[in-house]
Amino acid sequence: MAVGSPLPPSSSRSSDSNGLGARVVEYDRYIETQLHRTRRQVKGVDLAGSLLLLVVASLAYLMAVALVDHWVASGGLGFAGRLAAFALLAAGVLAFAALRLAPLMLRRVNPVYAAYTIERHQPGIKNSLINFLLLRSGSQRLPERIYEAMEAQAANALSATNTDVAVDRAPVIRWLLAMVAILVCMAFYAVFSPKNPFTSFRRIISPWANVAAPTRVAIEDVTPGDGSGFHDQHVVVSAVIKGLRATEEVTLRYSTRDGQVVDRPLPMALGETGYRHAVELPPDNLGLQQDLQYRIEAGDAISPSYKIRVDTAPTIVLEEIEYKYPDYSELPPRKVARHGDIQALDGTRVTLRAKANQPIGQAHLDFECDGRN
Repeated sequence: MAVGSPLPPSSSRSSDSNGLGARVVEYDRYIETQLHRTRRQVKGVDLAGSLLLLVVASLAYLMAVALVDHWVASGGLGFAGRLAAFALLAAGVLAFAALRLAPLMLRRVNPVYAAYTIERHQPGIKNSLINFLLLRSGSQRLPERIYEAMEAQAANALSATNTDVAVDRAPVIRWLLAMVAILVCMAFYAVFSPKNPFTSFRRIISPWANVAAPTRVAIEDVTPGDGSGFHDQHVVVSAVIKGLRATEEVTLRYSTRDGQVVDRPLPMALGETGYRHAVELPPDNLGLQQDLQYRIEAGDAISPSYKIRVDTAPTIVLEEIEYKYPDYSELPPRKVARHGDIQALDGTRVTLRAKANQPIGQAHLDFECDGRN
């Protein structure tokens, strides 16, 4: 008796008039229970194996396309290439789901196949279970005693088999090991390769997303990025460059809004800190005159394009000072144009009139030029 296999149900015996033995009434239910359990395990194992096969094939495909994105296509796969790769992956998954997964989920496992699975695990049964099922489903009616004898033989043979281990799970184990192996390969590649495979996976799965191709060199922490500067002033652009070879240079390319300057290169130098490359923009003495657009190139990496908006520096011009002297002085009111120094008698009312090149939200006077209002 195999461990874990239930005993065949007890027989209910009723003596006939000739005293000819007993009639089995519970074997059929026992056989159906064991077959149902085996059919459910067959479907579960086949479904698990198919899902693992789909995962392994998908991971292998993504890794292969990632290698093309890294080392074959110059600058990485373009939008058309990524869209084609995604379409092929989606078509393969849908076809596999329709042809392999859907039948497994919607169809029932044939009881004869379940019996074959059990007898293949336990050859000692010698087709007694299959023969009983075939004769039971046949159109020819057997004598009752012969039918009961075959049913009892099938049930007794079935009780000697542990149906929980009758289904072969080797395919599931093989695909599981294959999945683990490919995941380990991906992990090693991600650690030792200068290019990140998971970035390529995202580019393939979402070809419409704006994801830059993985590169050996990484351009990080670009400052000021998208920013602004005042007219006639300069802006320092800096970035952290990783993975750069000793013979490679870092270049900033900028263009002006009017198109007079297009992709003019400026070499970026490593600063005193030793980890940021920087350059002053624009390189001439005039400073910023109009909006600029720039990007950084280093090795095989190109940063996104950034914009610098040129703002006019706020200025205030004192246009007029009006003096209204106290009555005791008997002096007439006086106006002084474009002169900032105030000189008047005690008790004089002074009115300042100024003009700014931008709207003024609020204003104050700093009498001692010490920062206090």
